[in-house]
Formats: sequence, structure tokens, C-alpha cells
Amino acid sequence: GRTEATGWRGSNASHIRGEAATSARTTALLAYAADEHSHLLDIVRTIDGGPRLRRQIVQIDDKTWLVLDSLATPLTQPVDRLWTLAPHLVAEDDGSGDGVIATDASTSWRLEMHFLSQHPPAVRLLRGSLEPFGGWVMNGPRPTPSASYEVTQEPGSRWVATVFSLVPPGTKLGSTRPVMQYNAEDDWSVSVNAGPRAIAMQRRHDQLFIDDGGAGERHIGLMTRQPSRWRNATRFKKRWRARCVNSNAFSHISSIACG
Repeated sequence: GRTEATGWRGSNASHIRGEAATSARTTALLAYAADEHSHLLDIVRTIDGGPRLRRQIVQIDDKTWLVLDSLATPLTQPVDRLWTLAPHLVAEDDGSGDGVIATDASTSWRLEMHFLSQHPPAVRLLRGSLEPFGGWVMNGPRPTPSASYEVTQEPGSRWVATVFSLVPPGTKLGSTRPVMQYNAEDDWSVSVNAGPRAIAMQRRHDQLFIDDGGAGERHIGLMTRQPSRWRNATRFKKRWRARCVNSNAFSHISSIACG
């Protein structure tokens, strides 16, 4: 199990099924956006002589995240990613067929996860599994079984999105599932329930538009890879790191981009 634990199956990165951990590849940050409430990172991994796997990580607000995995062109092989929860969380299906609720019994905080795709993704729960590998967390010197959700992008599907929502104690769960509209890798929109209000976010190429319910509309221009536009990179990195630290207490999903 050590080989799998230190490979793709030990991370939440999207990867082609059967892809070797030693595959030759390059990774690049394509763009980012940030204001006081929302953040976006746009990252691409290109396999030498092969496809591009792109991930956009969006902090919609203090309690809501979107992770959008996409392919420039559809593949004939499935693409997997595993979302592993902290061992003390109690996870159960939310009854919708594409959602999970994880509860921290000691605090009554809950985490909602919704899996969206061009075609319904195949979702499999693994816990302490060696074949296929998944559902393990290192707790001190010992590996500890934990809930891990393998989300598979079926052949031909261009994208899979995962929406994470933290629900404070005493707050009702959202009655409406997130809705994603995908036109292209840099042209999409998502609508989510964030407590008592709905938030809609749109990416239109190098622009990000946020309708924050009763708080009004906001607009953020994306910083792209042109060197002259990276002046705010250090400030953005510090701000992102601070938010990662705040998210670490709840679950292992904070490793989305906090490594």
C-alpha cells in the first residue's frame, strides 16, 4: 500500500486511471483572482505527449468552495480523484444520489459535498481499502481507516465539479443542490446556497462576476501569466495561506491547494 499511498491514490489530484506516479509532466499556474471575499486559482498539469488536466479552485465565500476539474479534449479513459475526510467525521449520503454530508459530532459542524458533471460521475465510498487503494489517513505513526469518496469522470466527459459547503451548528442544510453550467474551461457559472442566501458566480474568460445574494454584485479581473501583472502575487499568497490555516481544523479537504 505504500506505493499507492505516495502516488495519485494518496492525493486528491485528478489523474488518468492507471497513470504512473512517475509520469513525465509539467504544472503551471494559468491565472488567479482575489478580493476580500473570494479567491480563484487556475492550474494545469500537462502530461508529456498527452492530455492536459486542469483544476480551478474557487473559494466562493468563507464557507463555500468549488473545485472544477476539466479536460481540453475528452479522453477514452476514466479520470479519478479521491476526496478523503478526517477519520473522526461521520459521513452519509444526502439522499440526492450525488451528495454527501459529513458531521463532526464534537462540534456539530457539517460539511456538504456535491459532485456535478457533464455526465453523472460514478461515486464510490472507500474506507481502509487496499484494492482499490483509498480511505486511509496517517494518524501519528499508524494509518487509520477513514471515509474517502472516489469520484470518476467517465470516458467522454469533459468536466467534474465538487462543491464543498461548511454548515455551522444549528443551521439548516441547503434545500437546493448546486447548479453548474459549463461552456468552456474559462466560461462557466455556478449557483450555490450559502446559508440563508444564494450566491451565483460566473467566469467569463479573464473576468469573474459574483452575485452575493443581498450583498450585491462584485467583479474581479483575473491576473494571467503576463509577468507585468504579477505584482500582487505575494499578497495573494499570504491571503490564501491564511484561509488555508483556518480551514485545516475541519477536514483533510484543505489540501486541495494548501500544500
